[in-house]
Amino acid sequence: MKSSWYVRQINMPGCLGDDEDLRAISDITPKREYQAGEIIYYGGDHADALYIIKRGQVTLSAFSLEGKEKILEILHEGDIFGEMFLDEEERGHRQAKAVTKVTLCIMTRRAFLELCRRKPQAVMDFMSVFMKRLRDLQKEVEDFAFTTARERFIKLLGKLCAEYETTKERDPHTCVVRFSQDELAHLLGLTRERVNALVQEFKRKGLVQSHYGYVTVNRDQLREFLGRFQY
Repeated sequence: MKSSWYVRQINMPGCLGDDEDLRAISDITPKREYQAGEIIYYGGDHADALYIIKRGQVTLSAFSLEGKEKILEILHEGDIFGEMFLDEEERGHRQAKAVTKVTLCIMTRRAFLELCRRKPQAVMDFMSVFMKRLRDLQKEVEDFAFTTARERFIKLLGKLCAEYETTKERDPHTCVVRFSQDELAHLLGLTRERVNALVQEFKRKGLVQSHYGYVTVNRDQLREFLGRFQY
């Protein structure tokens, strides 16, 4: 029987109550590895599976008609994506890409329905995850419509420092945001030039330092700016 230790890391409290439940999920989710930069699926591909991240980091992106990328989410160990698989006729609207080397656990529609038949509470727990994602996306749309680029930049730095920095890297005074300016531009829906201007502006104010492929953030200054914007 496959090891089920990773299932305990799924960011979905509630349905994973005991070892039998964990083994049940592990047994129906074969593993697959993707290399950094590899596309897991494209927008428009048939949605036929749910993915659980065992190891690594994944981005979900949307593209404009002109081909401009907007990173919608950054996902990591324990996160779930691919929820459109519940509709047999649905095709995904997002592209999923491995940022680092990734190990995914793949649950087919049939396996998911069998799990829900055996454990009905799982339906509500999965729906809770999917609804939270929808609420987060709606909030992001509101922010994009009603806040300035400066506010979105500060808010993004706060989110990245809070959610994506490892314990090993954590420093009481400095946060390392391991995203390039191009990647920050994709996250913010801005041009690379606009992000560079924001980095230079906040560098002069003592908030950030720019490096090749990443930026460092002064935590004290970040808290001050977040307080101004009431986040």
